[in-house]
Amino acid sequence: MGGIPRCIFSSFAGYQRAMEIADSPNVGVCLCVGCWLEGGERMGKDVLETIRYFGERRKLFKVHFRNVDAPLPHFVETFPNAGTWTCIG
Repeated sequence: MGGIPRCIFSSFAGYQRAMEIADSPNVGVCLCVGCWLEGGERMGKDVLETIRYFGERRKLFKVHFRNVDAPLPHFVETFPNAGTWTCIG
């Protein structure tokens, strides 16, 4: 996230691949909206596309709703409608 390598969990494609590798109904995603937004275009898909994709496949176990006032490395968590990185449109 934010340009810092995190194994395969650094983009939509990485999360998608991890779910394919695990291939279990007991493995899913805890998606942090703020972290996804910090990644910006590098994530490969926007947050709503990501929620739809993993939700339709029953791989979205939890969504952590927060927003940030700027990308890494200088972000502060805010409420979803208070940050500069608007996630709900």
